[in-house]
Amino acid sequence: MGTAKNLYQPPGPTTSSFQILDSVKQDLTDDQLEELRNHISCGLSSFPELNGITITVAKQAKSESRYAKADNENNIIFLPTHEMCRPVAIFHELSYLAIRQLYESGADIPYTNPKFCSIFSIARIPTHFLANESEIAYLGKPNVPHRKWPQICRRTLEYRDQKQNYIKQCKEWLEI
Repeated sequence: MGTAKNLYQPPGPTTSSFQILDSVKQDLTDDQLEELRNHISCGLSSFPELNGITITVAKQAKSESRYAKADNENNIIFLPTHEMCRPVAIFHELSYLAIRQLYESGADIPYTNPKFCSIFSIARIPTHFLANESEIAYLGKPNVPHRKWPQICRRTLEYRDQKQNYIKQCKEWLEI
């Protein structure tokens, strides 16, 4: 298992960048585009593993799921544009990209596991982005206050170093 100190790093300055494709821009108002830029910038500052990498933000095809998705081999996140994408979804997809970078640098982590990705992303998201959330993707609906979710997920990443039942334990701590 990877060491937790490698899996959680506090937000900081970033040297990563992003480009938003025109297909996304044309579907958003100026205010929505600015909000999206802010959420992505905040997300990138939470994932130092992405430093030096340019992330592409593309439009999710209408035939695809209504949820965002990531192409972690090409550093692309696909977002639905028919409605504003929530910060937790953006953090989740950026997590897939960061996890892939950790995996490629030798970390013993599951780089395609959506439950692990959810834990990893919630461990890093600023608490204020969770205020309107009722559940954690792939895990369920916690019965503990939102403000505790990141701390519990960071604790889970530490617990994962010692135990393989970390997802079950995380759900217990979150009271799911």
